[in-house]
Amino acid sequence: MERWIVLVVGLALGCGGGSSRGEGASSQSTGDERVEEVSPEALEATYERNARTLARHWSPDGDLSGLADQAMQTLRSYAADRGYVEVFLTLEVASPDWTLGRHQTTGEVMNRAFNATVIARFPDGVCRQYGATFLQEASGGDFSDALTTMGTGGGVPVPCGMAEVVAARANVAQ
Repeated sequence: MERWIVLVVGLALGCGGGSSRGEGASSQSTGDERVEEVSPEALEATYERNARTLARHWSPDGDLSGLADQAMQTLRSYAADRGYVEVFLTLEVASPDWTLGRHQTTGEVMNRAFNATVIARFPDGVCRQYGATFLQEASGGDFSDALTTMGTGGGVPVPCGMAEVVAARANVAQ
């Protein structure tokens, strides 16, 4: 009996919420689980769909895209301090501009933030695409030069080959 294995990359949002389907490929299997390679175009399309879901207002190559290397360094340091086991492969700034964070009572500016989308590989070989937020704290009428983060969230499984395709994009940190 022939079995078909289909690779589908996508997201499921919320409990019973909508979903976004990714591009996939299929191949015949004779008992061992094999999936043929997914085209770079399909990986790129899936990455962009995921990025739009994981990072609101996704706009790569915006004014903040030059912060990708600093954000990757910040995320790797954050992860190392907490003993994370994943290896961060790519990071792309997803926000077109800073978003100001204000105190809910006084309205005083507390920080400014931008979103990014990240691909990480785990020791078992599984890769995931995440959303991440990076902040600069307000300091005396200006903002700190240092970026901070609270890590990643909202990860979805992706083929690890996606990181290679994404790395070829402009302004992507590796």
